[in-house]
Amino acid sequence: MAGHRSLLAVTAHPDDETFIFGGTLARYAAEGVEVHLVVGCLDDRIDGSVRREELQCVSETLGLASVTVLDYEAPALAGDLSDSRVSAVAELVREAIERIDPRVVLTFDSTGGTGEADHILMGRATATAFESTVSGDDHDQQATKLYVGHFGRKLMRFGTNVLRMTPGRDPRRFGPSGGVDLVAALDASPSATTFIDVRRHLGIRRMAVDCHQSQLLGAPWVLRRYERLPAGVRGALFRREVYARVWPPAPTGLREESFFELGAPSDLTDDT
Repeated sequence: MAGHRSLLAVTAHPDDETFIFGGTLARYAAEGVEVHLVVGCLDDRIDGSVRREELQCVSETLGLASVTVLDYEAPALAGDLSDSRVSAVAELVREAIERIDPRVVLTFDSTGGTGEADHILMGRATATAFESTVSGDDHDQQATKLYVGHFGRKLMRFGTNVLRMTPGRDPRRFGPSGGVDLVAALDASPSATTFIDVRRHLGIRRMAVDCHQSQLLGAPWVLRRYERLPAGVRGALFRREVYARVWPPAPTGLREESFFELGAPSDLTDDT
């Protein structure tokens, strides 16, 4: 499909690109890769102009080549994971993929990473859109690739353990309405294949996090504390952002450190 070094991240809401993929996007933009972002919808609980300003701040901070907001109707989508809804959103994502023509597409796995319905919707829609744009013969390293964000088991276990120790917090009932089961998401997450070293880019990621003040102000205490960790501490604890390769199908035991370069280091595990 594409021959140039370009990457497209497809997310549900503003802030997903930073909290989930931020270090990766910052790294590849700094390395000269064209990095694009597609966001499903703005958060209807917050003034849309505020979210757009925050996205503009993130775009400038991370060095994104473009930002597209699909702007589907979020309230109508809440909890709606029907085939018809997935297909409708997939068509919007497909148009973006064909326009941008990326070498690499990033999105959510089947759990949405956190179990949130909109995350699951965008992950399914992106997978459907991607399948419609690739050839079944594109199994080589030059084919367009699809990856899903993994968080890494080390980070997920850290988060669930902190929540268990925090009064009034339950990792099985996370989020504004308590509808997110982080433990189930951890158990259902796919095996990691790809480990992107982001240590040198955590400072930029932190600046992008600061762009999302509307989210930080209402975030759980544990998330605010985690995001305020100094870059050096984060780099020591969580030096890599972790992904699972969906397409081309990953061979058993694959461990790679780049979306674009060949190589399979042997010292990387799901706990990295």
